[in-house]
Amino acid sequence: MPSIADPLPPLTGMLGLFDPSYAAFTVYDDEGRIHGAGTCAADVVEMQTGGRPGLAVIAAEAHHLTDYVDLSGETPAVRRRPTIAGLDQLPDGAVVEVRCLITGSTKSYTVDDGSFQYDDLPGTYRVTVRRFPYMDFVTEIRL
Repeated sequence: MPSIADPLPPLTGMLGLFDPSYAAFTVYDDEGRIHGAGTCAADVVEMQTGGRPGLAVIAAEAHHLTDYVDLSGETPAVRRRPTIAGLDQLPDGAVVEVRCLITGSTKSYTVDDGSFQYDDLPGTYRVTVRRFPYMDFVTEIRL
């Protein structure tokens, strides 16, 4: 009968935290968008793309909503997605979607000068800014 002094068997499973033969992995595309992440046996990390074209894998932990894979350096690296501070500090190429909360009509604009100003009929508008790898920025404006 085991006693309290006996060592516990090695823990495996969830995230492979206690088993060095497990590794975190992140699957991403050629823009650095994350398509999946998890843990697996370290010797099969490279197989985690499932053979899907256009995807690659990195042995690193990431979350698909808050992280991206930075491909600008010598080797790919997981980074936290930057945030947009406001409508006057937009990254080039940002797509701004303006939706009138009264009529439901939506207009889209592409910003290349770093700033966005909107003028329309009086009302409340939901403004959504998208530009990967930045986090989406959502605000409401009243005119």
